[in-house]
This record gives sequence, structure tokens and C-alpha cells, in this order.
Amino acid sequence: MAFLSLALTVHHVARITIKRWSVIAGIAVLIVGIVVFRLLISTSGLIDQFNDIVLLEKADTTGNRDHSLGSILANILMLFWFLLFMYRQFKRGAFQPMSLFGRIALASANHFSILIAMVMFSGVCKALLTESGIPFDFDSVFNMQVSSFLAFVGIILFMLVFFMVSHRMTLTIKLLGLTQNQRFVSIGAAFIVVSPFFYQSETGFSLPLLYLAGLAYILLFEFFVESNKPSIAWLLIWIVLFSGLTSTLLFKYSKDRDLATRETIAKSLLHTEDTLLFKKTSDITVQISQDARLKSILLSCTERSDAEAELLKSIQNHIDQNNYISDAYLVQVRLDRYVDQKFDELVKGGRDLKFTTVFKDSTYTGVVRKLQDKPHHYAYKATYDLYDSEKSANVCISYSRRNVSQQTEFSSLLNVSSFKNIPLLDAYDYSIYKGTVLQESKGSHFSRSIPLPFLRNIDPVSEVIYNSRSHLIYRSNDYLVAVSKPLSGLMKPISLFSYLFGLLVLTVFILAFVNTYFKVLPDQLRLEINRKLSLRNKIQLAVLVLIMFSFIIVGIVTVFYFSNTSEQNDKERLQNKALSVQFDAQNKVQSVPLDQIQPEILSELVPALSKIHQTDISIFGQDGHLIHSTDIEIFQNKFLAGYMNPLAFQTLRRGNQALYINDQEAMGNLIYKAAFVPIRYTGNRIVAYVSLPYSNKFSDQKSNVKSFMGTLLNVYVFLLMIAGGIAIAVSNSITRPITVLGDKLKAFKLGRSNERLDWKNNDELGELIKEYNKMVEQLDQSAELLAQNEREVAWREMAKQVAHEIKNPLTPMKLSIQHLQLKINDLSLDDMKPLISRVSTTLIEQIDNLNRIASEFSNFSKLPEPDNEKIILNDLIASVHDLFRKREDIIFNLYVPIDEIYIFADRSHMLRILNNLIKNALQSIPEDRKGKINIKLYTKNGYAIIQVSDNGTGIPKSMQDKVFYPNFTTKSSGTGLGLAISKDISEAYGGRIYFTTIENKGTDFYFEMPLFMNS
Repeated sequence: MAFLSLALTVHHVARITIKRWSVIAGIAVLIVGIVVFRLLISTSGLIDQFNDIVLLEKADTTGNRDHSLGSILANILMLFWFLLFMYRQFKRGAFQPMSLFGRIALASANHFSILIAMVMFSGVCKALLTESGIPFDFDSVFNMQVSSFLAFVGIILFMLVFFMVSHRMTLTIKLLGLTQNQRFVSIGAAFIVVSPFFYQSETGFSLPLLYLAGLAYILLFEFFVESNKPSIAWLLIWIVLFSGLTSTLLFKYSKDRDLATRETIAKSLLHTEDTLLFKKTSDITVQISQDARLKSILLSCTERSDAEAELLKSIQNHIDQNNYISDAYLVQVRLDRYVDQKFDELVKGGRDLKFTTVFKDSTYTGVVRKLQDKPHHYAYKATYDLYDSEKSANVCISYSRRNVSQQTEFSSLLNVSSFKNIPLLDAYDYSIYKGTVLQESKGSHFSRSIPLPFLRNIDPVSEVIYNSRSHLIYRSNDYLVAVSKPLSGLMKPISLFSYLFGLLVLTVFILAFVNTYFKVLPDQLRLEINRKLSLRNKIQLAVLVLIMFSFIIVGIVTVFYFSNTSEQNDKERLQNKALSVQFDAQNKVQSVPLDQIQPEILSELVPALSKIHQTDISIFGQDGHLIHSTDIEIFQNKFLAGYMNPLAFQTLRRGNQALYINDQEAMGNLIYKAAFVPIRYTGNRIVAYVSLPYSNKFSDQKSNVKSFMGTLLNVYVFLLMIAGGIAIAVSNSITRPITVLGDKLKAFKLGRSNERLDWKNNDELGELIKEYNKMVEQLDQSAELLAQNEREVAWREMAKQVAHEIKNPLTPMKLSIQHLQLKINDLSLDDMKPLISRVSTTLIEQIDNLNRIASEFSNFSKLPEPDNEKIILNDLIASVHDLFRKREDIIFNLYVPIDEIYIFADRSHMLRILNNLIKNALQSIPEDRKGKINIKLYTKNGYAIIQVSDNGTGIPKSMQDKVFYPNFTTKSSGTGLGLAISKDISEAYGGRIYFTTIENKGTDFYFEMPLFMNS
């Protein structure tokens, strides 16, 4: 919590720094904070604690502390934090003012950053695979341990970092405005600069392959950014791309790690002494020296006798009870004076490895000699000086590496050390040849003579593919060691790809869910769950969810079925083996008289039955106490009690059952199955009990389930991709005509020719499109009739309006002429002049009025061609305001912003609209009210808005829908064409005029025009 609080504080301080000073200062604060934060994490030991927590399987991560899982995850999180901050805080700007050379250089720097990020991503994958010591089992991804899963989480986080770096850099390159050829120049320059880094990166890939991968990645990102249409299709493309890229890297580095491991094993097999054998031999010597019975036998061994045979047998039993020696070596025990010549020659031909140990009652000096002609063959000679006698006994033991047998049940539970304590040796087969002759092998895949493919390559270390297996060949002097494993074929990389694909899909879904509600990702990525899905997305999502849901259901049913079936098979297998052991034991016991059945006789049954049935066996006496076991050390070290399970003992002793199986037999915290059977003598008398442990580590249950689930995952991932592609194609084929139909309906207008749609298939969509085409045809006919009717009505209305407007001036003209006619005969010539002058003036005024009426109707029918120019709207409005503000009966208020607002239009048209709006406002104010008109200019959503507000009578509700009609007016004079003409002019420029009104309080008219854009 303290570190989390510190991280939030650093982040907050960096943001405040950006607001108060600059982006660069904020980034500098964040970098310093991250460095300090990272040092505190390292010095506090938090990473080591994290390693201890997550590496529950005790994986070896001590090889390189800087590349431990905790360190790598911490570095990835720091990088993810920094990049996310940069992405959100560093605003993108325009780069047009830069010179061409500067823009190309900046583009090259961004391309270079993408390529370096690719190298860094490869380095992280390589560090996790080859240097962290984290166990990865790519043969079965469901066998991965906790640390491996967390490593994959770290890799996925770095994938997101890699993607964000590439996305941001490509967006920046797009803003530079370079041509396609100029971008190729910048890419070429970036490859030239990055070449030394590629060469020194040690990614393990050739330079041409790195160049090709980098170029393909950059071009794909450029295409993605240019398309600017994030979709499910693009999302699947990126997930597939990164899954393929990462699985290729991991598979390659996993193979490198495997070859390095096998090389280490080969060298250890050939050059490392078996110090574990020496330690075990020392332990056996201690046991021999403390065995009073053996001491008495040694004292009596003055000549070859039955006592000597008993001595050798007892020493052999001590050796056989040591699991490591008995599993790894064939052992021969001899007294020194009866050592044959061959054994003596072996001893003399070796290299001495001496050790001396002093005990309470005896001292022995042991000499172990490694034989020169064979690996893993040792001769051991110990001299026992007896405590209370001058006699001494020399014991010689020879060890020769045996063919490796199957691991026993007890040793599998206790994870007994591998041969020579070589790590991961049990995962491989191996063979050791001297010259061309096989000396030693583990596994049944090697011939007695060296295969020819092993001899063709003379390199000290090489890989040979032979018999569908991969063999790591190591040569040293006359020896050749081959460490081999089966070829996994394509299933291993495919399984890895499927696993990564599934994790990426899950990660992207979680990120989209979180980003939908908390907006943690930059807006440019637009990764969120759309709660209003389109029909196309619903179809695609339904298919994908159905496949994933079916995978989960099939997986659960499969695990349940395999578990139940395997459990039953395990019990049957254990039961059959126990009954077989019981049958063989009873046959051996019944061959001995009842009174001679002693613990020693029963002890001898254990190794024979264990060898025949390839299992651990423990034998208990009639009282339930242990007599002997194939792994006596488990009982001696108190891992198991020295008596059989009480419930099993009571059940078999009192009942007549032939078998008892306990599913919850315990060895400390380890739980396993155990079968108990009685050994009966003739007459149904129980003389002993036998116990057989059964570890499900030998069961195929887990491997079968995980193998099946891995195969199922592969199938479903590829099915998901195929179904996703089909879903996208099908949904597009369904929704494309619907989208086109929607676009046509949006663009549909009466009075013009509307386009029909073609659809060849006779399906539901075909019916819909057919009805649409029929509707278009019918609407075109109706629109033509309606237009004709509207024209007739309009002409009638226009004729009425023209007649009404012309009639008004004709009446005073007629009256003036009639008055002149009445006076012409009564007045003298001198008196007629003033009258004629008045009549003439009246006639001229009315003729001018008729001319004005004709001009307005002419202007309404056809506006003059516009002479557009860049206009400062602030100045235009100020000039109009100056024309009207001198009126003393009206208060004019003007509100304009300080910043200049530009539009592109005809100045006379704009003046006409403003004059009409202001005149309309003036005429709406009654004579008994002090007029007030406000003119306001502002911008909103890319438009310049002029608001003209008055405190007039307002517009009655019954007339509001007729305001912009050509013949509508509420005034006693005028044509009612002013607002209609203003509306036509504004719409011609992509603007509009609208109003809000309250009766008896006033009206607000709004005139919108698009702002002028440099582009």
C-alpha cells in the first residue's frame, strides 16, 4: 500500500507540473519519480519477496537477479505507467511549419523508435526464457506453473506497451503530412540507423529476417492508422499478429534454452563425478560399522563359509535399501581376499578418490576409484579395523551404471534426487558412446553401435534430427554423449499460439471493460465496450461468444469425465496389481513350512515381488508392524509410521476381505492411494500383510486431461478465428445492403430523382430492397404530382399577393387622376400647375412603389450570383450596428468576442440577412414600448452564430410555422419576402436561421454560418 500511495503521489505531482509549467517539466518529474520508485523497490527487497511469493514451485531464478520474474514485471509495469502518462498528457500538434527535411527526420526518429521497441520486446522474451530460470512447459500449456503464467502476464503487458508505442509514433508520422515516397525515405533512414542495434541485439534472428519483419510491421501499422476505422476485424488481426509474433519468439528462445540445458546435462554426465554416490556410500559404511550383527560376522570370517555369504548378503541388503544407489547402479560386493582378478584390475586401473571416517567403535578407510574405460563405473574398497580385535576386514564394492528403471511410487512422492543431482535429467533420454560402442543409456531409443548421423557433424556441440527425435550431440575425446527428446512438431508452437491468443483475448476484453467505465486508455485507441451495438457487431459477437461458451462447457465436461474415468481406472489398476502381488506372495509363503515363516523369510519376498511387479512394496507382520520395505529409508526417517494403517489392519484382520484400498493415505502433507492385502497360509491363516502405494503421478489422468484440453484449445482458437472471419464476412454481407439502404433513406428527398438499389438474391433482404424500389417509384410519381400541385398553388398565391401589392398603389393613382379630371375645367392655367405637380408627385411615388414590388419578386425568384470572400464577421456586424444605433427610441447592445471570427461568403448577402433580421426586430416592437435590441456574436461546434434579440410582441403560436413562408407578413406593408430570402441565402452557405419566441416578451432570431477553415 505504501508503494502504491507513492506511485499515485508521483503521478499526481507530474500532472500538476504539466498544468502549472509545461509538458516537458511534467515528464521530467515523472521520469525522476519512476527511477526513484524503481530503486526503492529494488533496495527494499520487494522484488525478492515477490519472487518468493509467486514462485511457489521453487523455480530457480537466482541465475540473474536482474532478469528474475519480479524484476522483469516491475520494469514492464514502470514502462507501461510512463507510456500511458505520455500518451494521455503529451498533446499531438501540427508539424506543417517544419521544413521538409525536419519532417522526414522526425518521421525517421519515430520509425526508429518502433524498431527499437521491437528489439526490446524480443529482449524481454529472451530474458524470461533463457535467463530468468522460470519453468516453461510449452509441450503442454496447461501444465504451466504459477510463475510461468505470471511471466505470460508480463509478456502481454509488454505487448500492450509495444502496441501503444507503435500507435503513437505512427499517429505522429501521419500528422507530418509526408507523401508516400517521403515516408519510404524516412523508413529507409530508420533502418540504416537501427542496423547497428539489430546487429548487437543478439535476438538470434538473421538481419534480413529482422528487416523484413520490421518493414511488414511498420507498413501494417501505417495502413491501420490511415484506415482510422477500429473494428472487430482489426482487433482480431492485431491479436493474431501479436500472438504469432510472440509465440515465434518464445518457441525460438525455448528451443535455445532447451539446447543449452541439454548441453549442460551432456557435460555433467561425462565430466562430473557422482558425489552423491560417494555420500550415499559413506552413509552405508556408517550403517555397516554400527551393525553389531555384521561385526560378529566379520569376526568369524576367518575362512570361506556360510558366515561369509551371510555377511555379503547383509551388506548387499544395506546397499539395496538405499534408493539412489539401487535405482542408478548395479552393485557387486566382495571380500578382499575373494575378489576376482577382473575386479582387482578394475580397482587398480582407476583414479583414487579417498575419504576416511572415524566411528565410535571402528575406523574405516575407503578408496573410491573411477574406472578409466567406462563412465559411471566405480570400484570401492573399505578396510574395517574392528574395535575390540586386531582383525580387520576389507570389503570391495563395484558400481556400474544400470539401465534406468521406472521411478518408484515412493520416490515419485518424495521427488528423490536425479542421477548425480543433474537438474532436469529426468525429462530427457541420453546415451554415452565410447568410440562407436554404446556404454550407457537411458531410454530404449539407442542402438548398441553409434548411428551414422551422429558421426557426420564433427562440431563439438551440434543438434541432429534422427528417428523423429532431436539429439544434442556433445563430443569430448573418444566419448560422444547424445541427450535427446521427441520432436514436438507443429503442435508445440500451435499450442503456444493458441494459449497466447486466448490470454490476449481475455486481456483485451478486461481492458475494454475497465476502459468503458474508467477511461484509463487514451481516446485515440477507442477500446471500449459499445453498449449500443450495431446489428453487424451483434452478429459477430454472438458467434464469438457462442464458440467461447461451448469451449468452456466442453472443457468442464471433459475434465469431469476424465477425472471420474481415471479415478476408476486407477482403482482397478491398483486392485489388479495388489491381487497379483498377493497371489505370488502366497505361492512363495506356502512353499515354506509354517513354523519356519520368520521375519527374515518375509523380508526376502520384498525385492523379488517389487522387481516382478515394478512397484514399491511394504510387508507387515501379523501384528501390523513393519517388517521390511523396498524404501526402508522412508520409515527410518519417520516419513511413515512403522505400522500399517489401523483401519486397514482392523478391516482385513476381522473380516474376510481380500483387499482394502485407502484413498487418503498420508505421508506428511502428501496424499496418495494405498492397497492392503493379507498373505494367507493354507487354512486361511494370515501370516503377513502387504501394502502397495499408488501415486497418481504415474497416472495418465492429468496428462490426458491437459493434453486433451491443449488440443481442444488449439481447435477452438482456430475455430474462433475461422468463425470470426466468417461472422465478419456474413455480417457484412447482411448489413452492407441495410447500411446502403439506410444511407439512401437519409439522402432521400422529394422532388428529385432517387437512386434504386440492385439485389440479385431472392431472400428477405431482396424483398426489403424490392419494396424500397417500389416505394421510390411511387414517391417519385407522388412527388411529381405534389410538385405540380404546389406550383399551381404557389402561382395562385403569388398572383394574389402580386395583385394585392399592385392594387395598393393603383388606388391613390386612380384617385389622383380623377381629382385632376374634376378640377381641370374649373381651374385656370396658373391654378392647375400646383395641382398637376401634386398629382405627378403622387403618381411617381406609386410608380416607384410598383417598381420596388417588381424588384423584390424578381429577387426572390432568382438570387444574384455570390461573390464569396473571407469576411471578418466581427467588423461586419459592427458596421450594421452603427447604421441602426443612432435611433433614440431604441436601445441597441452589441456583444462580440475579442478573437476575430471568419466566414467565407458574399458580403452583400450577409448584409441583407442582418438588415432583414434587425428590421424585423424593429418592426415587432410596439409604439408604446421602449425598444431594446441585443446583437450577439459567438461560436459553437464549428459555426459562427449571430443572435438578434428584441423585446417586441413576439410571434403567436398559430403563425410560428409560417414565418419563413414567402408571402407571410404581420406588417401592414411589405411583401413578406425578407425572412424567406434570408433563409434561402443561409441554407445556400450550409447555415440556417431559426428562432425562439415568447408572446408579448420578445423573439430571439439565430443565424448560423460555418466557420472559415484554412483547409
